[in-house]
Amino acid sequence: MELMAATTAVLNAVRQYLRNEIDLEALEDSAAQHIHLPASLPPNTTVVQLLGAIELSLAELSNGDITEPELREDLREELESVSAALPQATAAPSGATPPPVIPA
Repeated sequence: MELMAATTAVLNAVRQYLRNEIDLEALEDSAAQHIHLPASLPPNTTVVQLLGAIELSLAELSNGDITEPELREDLREELESVSAALPQATAAPSGATPPPVIPA
């Protein structure tokens, strides 16, 4: 149950960030709450993939390797990738609008 709850929480945080409902700091805080999970899960688990993408993108941003719009695009692509592999009930909340596309 913890895995499903963590997956949903991280997915929702990324969606909220991409819809500008939360800021980057709130996304970091959400990811930090679940950062312990990768040690106990197989590497191909959805939440592990998503947490890894968040961690990598944040590191690249802090190093100046990417901009925040590029971080958003990276996370959008990762979200699409992991969402395609999820059961429909977890993939997107019903009635949710997709995040806006921000041109590069």
